[in-house]
Amino acid sequence: MAQLLDELVTFKDILDFKFDSEDFHKKAPLLAKADLARTPYKKLLKELLSNNVNGYSHQFKRSELELVRVFKGSELLNWNDLKSFLKASRYARLNENNKFNYKFEPIAPFLLPTRPFSPEEISELVPECIGFGKVPLELWARYVRVLRGVWINPVLLNVETEHDEEKQKGELKLPSVTVGVKKNKKILVAITNLATSDKCWAASACNKPELSLERYTQLSDLVNQAIKLKPKKPHYLIMPELSLPLRWVNSISNRLQASGISLIAGTEYRHTATDIIYSQACLTLTDARLGYPCSLRIWQPKLEPAVGEDKDLISKFGKSWKKFSDKSDKEKKKPVYSHNGFSFGVMVCSELQNSKARIAFQGQVDALLVLAWNKDLDTFSSLVESAALDIHAYTILVNNRNYGDSRVRVPAKESFERDLARLRGGENDFCVMVELDIEKLRAFQSRAKRWAEPDDPFKPTPEGFDISTARKHLPPK
Repeated sequence: MAQLLDELVTFKDILDFKFDSEDFHKKAPLLAKADLARTPYKKLLKELLSNNVNGYSHQFKRSELELVRVFKGSELLNWNDLKSFLKASRYARLNENNKFNYKFEPIAPFLLPTRPFSPEEISELVPECIGFGKVPLELWARYVRVLRGVWINPVLLNVETEHDEEKQKGELKLPSVTVGVKKNKKILVAITNLATSDKCWAASACNKPELSLERYTQLSDLVNQAIKLKPKKPHYLIMPELSLPLRWVNSISNRLQASGISLIAGTEYRHTATDIIYSQACLTLTDARLGYPCSLRIWQPKLEPAVGEDKDLISKFGKSWKKFSDKSDKEKKKPVYSHNGFSFGVMVCSELQNSKARIAFQGQVDALLVLAWNKDLDTFSSLVESAALDIHAYTILVNNRNYGDSRVRVPAKESFERDLARLRGGENDFCVMVELDIEKLRAFQSRAKRWAEPDDPFKPTPEGFDISTARKHLPPK
């Protein structure tokens, strides 16, 4: 260790941090490239490399190579894991369409980061860590360990998740992701009554998002309200389509994660080229599998725009929706998320009208979550009521407060029990917490026959209903 510190002091001296105003513009980029700038290196990398391809002096390169040599010999980190992460995340970090116009990417900021990538950012940069890879938990654990230098449960480094074993048996009909270890028998969900103005929508469509203090206060007040809900805090906070600016995802989700609350929200448009646009659902799910509380972030794109949305984006802003037609039918299927034992699917607004995609969730989920920006309340009311019976699951619709009718629908036998909550109107933003009894729902669905009983809590399951193995539960007596 003493030798390593000596080498690091030499590296620092070579950088020569003490400089006057005359060579400020020459030396300042070196501070950023060493992750010593006010803005983290991870947020500056693309700009630094694109604007100053040959910005490294030979002296800097030699010093970095020497630093690499010291770290390789010190066994302070797994060098292969670091190289694997840099290679796997390069496209996501630089967004250069796999075409790089530079020969040298600095590695010192990843060896001595002042603000390393968080577990959520790691899962975001390398989607294989989420659950679509062969051994996602092991991969995620290795990357978190090498980038953050934290202790990771050794068992995680050589284990395949139960999800992968089930997947290999061919029992899952849809792509699936397993997150967390805790099993909750009853799920607490906070549905929001949040307004997003047409002005905010237009600003997002032209890639100039509304990031005013007033809007941030609106969102933060709603988040604080969810955290203070009684008698218990919710497990999930659900926000409508296009309600959360991309720049604020980290801030909002970190605040919720600190209180053990997962976020499922529709984010504003992502611009991939001058005239290409699309939106996503962002899921930041709490997870303790690494040995300490953190979260895992998943992005689920909206594959097709709504008819009116498509027309307005093209006619008013000259924007075209990103084409996902190159994806296979398997990749286009909506995944099932199993979070702490709670199985659910997510759809974004107009996707609810796709009856084939909707019915694919039958028997696979406890709840279907729909993030909406919808004016046609009558149509969507019918769709929600139909989905609750067809899928035979809790159906949760969260709509823009300007139009309302956010609700939690249940396939209950008694008509007065079918809407656990229904929100509409008002001049203020608020959220309401609802309890989902998934254990009771699973027990009812696990009965061998559909024969009705006088004291049944739910309507009979639809013809052909087949509950997944993971959701089967001992039927009630």
